[in-house]
Amino acid sequence: MNNFNDYTLIPYPQIAERTGVKMQDYESQVYFQNIPNSDAVYSHPDENVFAVYQGDTKMDSLDLTLAGYKTDRRAILVIGDLVVKDAINLFGTDVGYPMYLYVTGNLKAENLLISQLADVIVKGDITVKSTLLNIDVTCGNLYCGGNYMGKNVYLEKAGMDVKRNLTAENFYYYVNIGRTEDNRTPLKDLNIEIGGDKQFTAMPCGESGICFFSEMLEIEEGLIDLDSISSEEKTRINNLYKVNQVFIDELYKGNDLRSHSIPEKIMAGIKVFK
Repeated sequence: MNNFNDYTLIPYPQIAERTGVKMQDYESQVYFQNIPNSDAVYSHPDENVFAVYQGDTKMDSLDLTLAGYKTDRRAILVIGDLVVKDAINLFGTDVGYPMYLYVTGNLKAENLLISQLADVIVKGDITVKSTLLNIDVTCGNLYCGGNYMGKNVYLEKAGMDVKRNLTAENFYYYVNIGRTEDNRTPLKDLNIEIGGDKQFTAMPCGESGICFFSEMLEIEEGLIDLDSISSEEKTRINNLYKVNQVFIDELYKGNDLRSHSIPEKIMAGIKVFK
């Protein structure tokens, strides 16, 4: 069993020859959305260097955001299973280059956080014991070649592709209430692909961290004018927003999920869901 330091650094162009792993497998439709040797990103093909783990690997935590504005060591390849005791962090709010995680076997972690230019490919099963937070993915994806199992899934302006079954206690996803069809659109049309059984209840969120309720749409369409309704009606609607909160009360002080500091709290092991 490998630990965190048991890796070999290999530039991306050499990985297929030295490991036998074909990362950009377009024929099988399994590939990173962020091309690992894109000349639009990297000045030289060897600039993107992967930390390669040969065999099953166990870590306490994995944070690919620590490199900051650097091109190397923002990418991990595990040829085998990967078990992470705490969190895997690819929540790159202000980072300059893509982040990559490729696991040929199964992945287990307490939490998994993804955003911006983050690509995750797991050929086997994914088990996230607590929370998958997948927000604002500019270019990237979460691919699972087997089953996905976890407690909380929250997707906002981000998708996932699970080839077999998905099991979750709570499954939240964002819809644009300015486009009324989104609340009735199949998950696959929102870049959420589940190939097998859906062992969860999908809960659409009409605003950041607020489960959809009908008055949201009426407000968006101008059928309810918050400036002209009675104080009793305004109180009722405010209570609806509160009742339909996904997260605990203290996290609704900012304007969006980034200002809520939700990723930081998840990383610290603090409860964020109601």
